[in-house]
Amino acid sequence: MAQIIQLFDIISKWFVSHGATITIWGSIGILFLSMIAYMAWHFLSEIFKALGNVSKHYGRKSSNFIYRVFKVDNPDYNDDEDNGQT
Repeated sequence: MAQIIQLFDIISKWFVSHGATITIWGSIGILFLSMIAYMAWHFLSEIFKALGNVSKHYGRKSSNFIYRVFKVDNPDYNDDEDNGQT
């Protein structure tokens, strides 16, 4: 039991002495991961925009769900259809 307490003491002293380093690298890592996530989201939105243009070109109506999620204008979608207006 005393050995476990010594181990926790050693680990806690290491974290106290290296806390600033861990915080700096952790924040850099979070920034890096958020940048990757943003680039992936932008890439996917471009892909769905291109798919919308392909479906428009071939005359098929594309699903509006993709356009609502990625906030891209759907050229095939008419807002009046949702409201029951013509």
